[in-house]
Amino acid sequence: MGSFTPGVSVSESYYSLLSVEPHATPDEIRKAYRKLALRFHPDKNPDAGETFQKISTAYATLSDPQRRQVYDRFGEQGVQIMEQAAAYGVPPWLLNPAAQSGLLCVLLVVVVGLVVVFPVILTMRIDGGLAWPWPAVFTPLWLVDLLVLALAAASPRDRDAGCWRCVPNRRQVNLALLLAFQLLLAYKLDAGEQAPFSYSESFLPLEISIFLGAVAELCMHGRTALGRGRGGGQGAEGADRAAAQRRLVSVVARSSLQLSFLGLLGCRVDDLLPVTWWTVLTPLWLLLLLYCLRAAASCASIKAAAQEEERVARRVLAGLSSAASLICFFCLLLLSLRLAEGVPLSAALILTPFLTVVGLLLCCTCTSCICAGVLVSADADGAADGLAAGDAYQRHCDEESAQSDPSAASASGVPPAAAAPR
Repeated sequence: MGSFTPGVSVSESYYSLLSVEPHATPDEIRKAYRKLALRFHPDKNPDAGETFQKISTAYATLSDPQRRQVYDRFGEQGVQIMEQAAAYGVPPWLLNPAAQSGLLCVLLVVVVGLVVVFPVILTMRIDGGLAWPWPAVFTPLWLVDLLVLALAAASPRDRDAGCWRCVPNRRQVNLALLLAFQLLLAYKLDAGEQAPFSYSESFLPLEISIFLGAVAELCMHGRTALGRGRGGGQGAEGADRAAAQRRLVSVVARSSLQLSFLGLLGCRVDDLLPVTWWTVLTPLWLLLLLYCLRAAASCASIKAAAQEEERVARRVLAGLSSAASLICFFCLLLLSLRLAEGVPLSAALILTPFLTVVGLLLCCTCTSCICAGVLVSADADGAADGLAAGDAYQRHCDEESAQSDPSAASASGVPPAAAAPR
């Protein structure tokens, strides 16, 4: 078993205190502790109380398999964190890097897998490949919603929530509205004309969520954009005010286009107004244009970054925004051709760009998690060999010191490995 105690010197290592090798067996650790306990017990050596306490702490850690594994990975601080986490019901195996990587990989597989499964089932249902009821089609999406809702319930409340301060958790409110929208839509699609409400009415929870989100953002950035509580409006303050004003314009434009699309879509499917599909899809094209402009602005702001880390982060963000805009463009183009022009395109073909990118993202993420766990284990094993060599050298120095001056070795408080040559 390896030994890796970052931030702990060799002389302070629990293995050095017990005069054992990092690869020592439990029996060797127990024998070494008994020998040192008899020698430094306060009844026999009243001046060695601190040394006896250190030896007892070292034995309590190394004699427990889980504590020893955590100590080998993270040192004495890792053991303290494990004890504090155990008080809150957190299992100790979560401190294992391999377990953390595996758990993260499982969560990503579940979430991203369900996100991929839902579009696949949805396309098969639209194209006639499946005859499942619509609630069964929406089940993977509802599982993801419940998981996100549970995470939102466990997260702390937003402190800067503007007019949302009276709401216990605005994330939960938004997720509850989205879940209500999905339930109403699934019921309407399954019941058809027999449902007691129209498609426009089923869109109401989503429209309320968009409206409340826009109001929250306006309240959050409105004070800065209007310049209240600021003086002069020059330099950094003026730049902050201009950025807040741009955010307000973006929020108003985005929310207006989203609400316009939902309203036009409800009028089209409920036959309330004689609107064409090109008219219905126009807000989506304008939204895509808005996101493209934001991606272009992100690319233009790369050179303005002062630090290299910030420039790299902006490059990554700009690349992701450009890729997402390109995917949305192809999906929206195929959807427009099918609905507005009557081109016989299947739903699977329309969502092919999205499914391809999500599948690649899932594979890359899982591979990265597995490789990260392997690299952490390899680094820990490499550091273990270095610490083992350091322990051996320190014990050799202690033996020479004890042979040359046994009284000085006893007064130092560090238990020598042996009083005579082995």
